[in-house]
Amino acid sequence: MSSEGDGEAEGRSVESCLTPLNVCETTVGSAITVTVGATVPTGFEHTAAEEVNEKIGADVRIGKDRGRIYFSISTDMLYQVHLLRSVDNLFVVVDEYQDYQFKESKEETLAELMELVAKLPWANALEVWRLNNSLKKRKTYRRGAKGKAKSEKADAESAEVQEPQETQQSCEGQPRDKEAPADPETSSPSAEEAPSEPELIKFRVTCSRAGDKHSFSSNEAARDFGGAVQDFFQWKADMTKFDIEVLLNIHDKEMVVGIALTEESLHRRNITHFGPTTLRSTLCYGMLRLCNPQPADVILDPMCGTGALPLEGAIEFNSAFYMGGDNNDMAINRTVNNMSHIQKRKEEGDSAPGLPFDTVQWDVCRLPVRTSSVDIIITDMPFGKRMGSRKKNWDLYPACLREMARVCRPGSGTAVLLTQDKKCFSKAVSRMGGLWKKSHTVWVNVGGLHAAVYLLKRTVGAFGETPEDVYEAQGYRNREVHVRVAGRYVTVLLDPHSYDEVIRDPASLDFTRYAQVLMERIFGLRLPGHKPAKAKGIMRKHFQGAGLTLINVTMRRQLAALLKAETARNQKDWKVDGLFSFSYSLLFRAGYLTLFGGEQNNNGANPADVYREYQKFEGLLTKMARGTLKQEEKRTTQTARQRLSEFLAPAGADQDSGPWVQAYRQLLQAEGADDETQRKALLMQLWATQGNVGPAAFWLLAFLLTNPDALAAVQQEFTRVSRMTTSQESPVHTPVFGEFVYLIFSHYELELREPDAEMPEVDPSRYGFGMLQPRGDLMIRYRVKRVSL
Repeated sequence: MSSEGDGEAEGRSVESCLTPLNVCETTVGSAITVTVGATVPTGFEHTAAEEVNEKIGADVRIGKDRGRIYFSISTDMLYQVHLLRSVDNLFVVVDEYQDYQFKESKEETLAELMELVAKLPWANALEVWRLNNSLKKRKTYRRGAKGKAKSEKADAESAEVQEPQETQQSCEGQPRDKEAPADPETSSPSAEEAPSEPELIKFRVTCSRAGDKHSFSSNEAARDFGGAVQDFFQWKADMTKFDIEVLLNIHDKEMVVGIALTEESLHRRNITHFGPTTLRSTLCYGMLRLCNPQPADVILDPMCGTGALPLEGAIEFNSAFYMGGDNNDMAINRTVNNMSHIQKRKEEGDSAPGLPFDTVQWDVCRLPVRTSSVDIIITDMPFGKRMGSRKKNWDLYPACLREMARVCRPGSGTAVLLTQDKKCFSKAVSRMGGLWKKSHTVWVNVGGLHAAVYLLKRTVGAFGETPEDVYEAQGYRNREVHVRVAGRYVTVLLDPHSYDEVIRDPASLDFTRYAQVLMERIFGLRLPGHKPAKAKGIMRKHFQGAGLTLINVTMRRQLAALLKAETARNQKDWKVDGLFSFSYSLLFRAGYLTLFGGEQNNNGANPADVYREYQKFEGLLTKMARGTLKQEEKRTTQTARQRLSEFLAPAGADQDSGPWVQAYRQLLQAEGADDETQRKALLMQLWATQGNVGPAAFWLLAFLLTNPDALAAVQQEFTRVSRMTTSQESPVHTPVFGEFVYLIFSHYELELREPDAEMPEVDPSRYGFGMLQPRGDLMIRYRVKRVSL
């Protein structure tokens, strides 16, 4: 907007723009009560609320949008708000809406926002903005950023913005010089000294929006709302050199309109020499409050970087003593320069000289500090992004925690540690369970990264005496290595004795999400409402105790029936087959009839047909899991999956089915699964129950056939058991695999086709998918036994 032409039409001055809003109804010097909003480090909203309550005495409301708090104050306490240590930016609330009903149409919503400008109560907020001009910190520029000329220009602009501070608003809307004499007769200006034309106010609108149910973007809202503000006040829009910043904060249905009270974030207060990962002072303050420093505490930052954490502590919690160190000499130099800056500032402000803070260059894994001499350890650990690497963190974190445990006081010591490498940190803490216990976690956002602040408590265990520490100290520190495979780090255990410890670690080995991925890839199955605990309860009921006994009896009966049928067909001729195919076929068909077919195979499917389709499906299972199927293989698996689903459709649908499959199907129905989903779930259970029995029987028989002494001992035992059974006229009661072997050698003469054949190797592609299968097969020949045992 140009200053030429009619000034009333073109724009209003900073002072005159306030007059139509009846700001002058408030007497000069009287206090106004307003709502102030503040942005704070995400995750530390409650910490900021505690500070506001302690220092100002105001009740605080935490916003729905993370990282914002709101509280009411009177304007005579406005200066105290700028002294808060936990807030980044401040704004005065013009108006707020907890449940704003946005229109579905973008055009209607934007038009409504434009109409809202004229209805908002701007008066008090603009008065607070005017009073705030003499309190707010002016924007500064980092050293060396744009050169000396640029900084001088910035200083000139800063002075230009501060000029309105020298005026007060009169009720006529005209500026009055603070230094002017009280007598109007002696203060009439000459023509040369006539006041210049008031400066036009410049503004911009910034929209912050969160939520996915809005029909408009942040830029569109800022553009149209800003246009309405410009029309209403006749201000001049300027995106960079603005006097007023109007804020439009939208989170789902919550909307807050405000005016910014800070030009520069309040976190820019201690650091003049920055490093690559310097923490904001407000985040440092939140971490320090979390550990609650007490007078005379010794507080250690073993990886201090630029010294942001100990400097904030030395200024705000100055009754404690701080030590900071780093292994990087450039980091130490930055820390020293930042300390000098703070000390110089204190001298210029007539404060007591000195800081309770000293810095040393050291190795974090070999601290030059006495054992059990530190009360609090607080540090920002390497994320493995800008500093270090995630691979190095797997070795660094355990070593750091161990050394921290050494210097920290047992029973009373505390550690507050920030990291984004949460998996590595959780693993390291679990390995130090005898030295550290996790007490609290605060989830924070650091530069767009989802990080965590962990509060750890030092246990009473003496360093060097806990089982974990003794194990590390005896030279077993390198129990694992980390290898990068396809962009992911894989842990390779070097010590077999640590296997049980790793398996029991739920933080590192949570297979729930991966199991859901495999269910969808292999079986095309999604169970959003599934309750695994109930399914496990059904399994325990039917596969343990009396339920397992019933299954074993049925399984033996089905095995005997299948062998009898095979015997009738084979007569007395030798038959050649692969041992794996022979074992898997028999046990699969018997298991299928036992669990899914019911006592009389009520679903009507021929188990041999089911097994043939199952072989096609199971043979490509690992490729399905890894997503490496070729086009023809995809068609094969789809067809096999469809056929198997059809075979399983009747299973559990009536009272003649087995009790387990009935109970499982009823659970799926109760969870809202449709018929197709139920069939897919039954296919998954078919693989889960039958996928291991065939390979297990193969390895057992293969061992006996390739070890004559073992086979002779087993046959001798079977002969003895058979004679006892015949005399007592009672069936043989052995486990299923023992029964299977007994029935095989009772019905058949079974031997290797090649007497010198050896056990085949395992198929490595099957790792992670149940009982390992052989690579290839072991060829056998068998025929009906002429004389039974």
